[in-house]
Amino acid sequence: MQIKFIFVSFVCLLVGCATTLENPNDSQGDKNSDTRTENPSGKEADEADKEKSSSGKNELLKKLGNLENTLKELESESNGIQTEMNSRTSKVIQNKLDEVKRTLDVLNTDNTLLQKESDALVNLPLIKRIEYLYHELISKREREKLEQTRFVSVDEPIETRSDKAKKKTRKPKTAGGKKRRKTPKKPIAKKSTIPKPIKTPKPKAKSVGKGRIVVVSLSTFSGGQQKTIRNSFFEVLKAKKKKSRSFILYTIQSGKQLRTLLTSSQLRRLPIEGGSSSILGKLETGMQFKAKDLKAFADLSKVIKSKRKKVGRVLYITDNKRIDSVNQKQRDILLKWNKAGGRLIVLTSGSCSVWKQVKAKCRALSNLKGTLKSFM
Repeated sequence: MQIKFIFVSFVCLLVGCATTLENPNDSQGDKNSDTRTENPSGKEADEADKEKSSSGKNELLKKLGNLENTLKELESESNGIQTEMNSRTSKVIQNKLDEVKRTLDVLNTDNTLLQKESDALVNLPLIKRIEYLYHELISKREREKLEQTRFVSVDEPIETRSDKAKKKTRKPKTAGGKKRRKTPKKPIAKKSTIPKPIKTPKPKAKSVGKGRIVVVSLSTFSGGQQKTIRNSFFEVLKAKKKKSRSFILYTIQSGKQLRTLLTSSQLRRLPIEGGSSSILGKLETGMQFKAKDLKAFADLSKVIKSKRKKVGRVLYITDNKRIDSVNQKQRDILLKWNKAGGRLIVLTSGSCSVWKQVKAKCRALSNLKGTLKSFM
């Protein structure tokens, strides 16, 4: 307010001086005209003009003096205002410096903000950087306070949903004032927390081949069974010469040797009779039942183990030689092959009890001719 008042008075003085300086002789001109009219003599008029001009100069000097004093007062006042302003700014700067020091102290104790914002604040000035970090720290503390208030204290009892439901479903007292008897609730069976065992799928057995083989054990069949076997094979092969399935005829000879006697492709090329290279000649020379060291079950399990990937159907002709010497390992070979899709037909002159244990179709040797026709 003081500054405004001084400034207005200063402007008014300037305006007044300007008006007096612009028209110093207007009033004098009027007076001179009057004096001239009153005093027509020339000398008197000049003297009067000189007196008037000297008095106007004196007044002007007085005004200038007053203006100079006013300017000095204004200057001293402005100096006081400036010092006051400087003191205020110094206080603001001091407060700012104190705030910066406090910020630096806080940031020294919590370096996570500096590490987190170091990349974003590289290009900022120091003051801007410190201010930003200070505000970040304050907001972080406020967030921590809010998160702490969200959690319920451990000492405070937590009201569960069941408690709330009990309050809502309380039944009113009866008219007699007696409370109703509460029927005891049946205890709810707790679910077992023991995890159920995960059922691992059993690995699927590898599929077997599609080949068909006929295996004849050349052990010592009794009586005329040897001739019956040869004649049955000759009659069936003769009939199937042009329309037979793909097959291989094997024989197990002395020393447990597996030999190929005839194949379906050879059956189509070879003549029926006429020397050792004919069908009849191969049967007569190849089927000599004289082996005494064979074991019916062990020999077949050995054949299937070596042919399981190519063979899916097996017809086995045997007299159950040494069938009692069977172990579990030999059974497992046949059972795994059967599980993978293999099928076994056994024609024997002995018992079928052992062969049924490995899921084989066991028949009497008397069914040889009919079985050969359907198999080949």
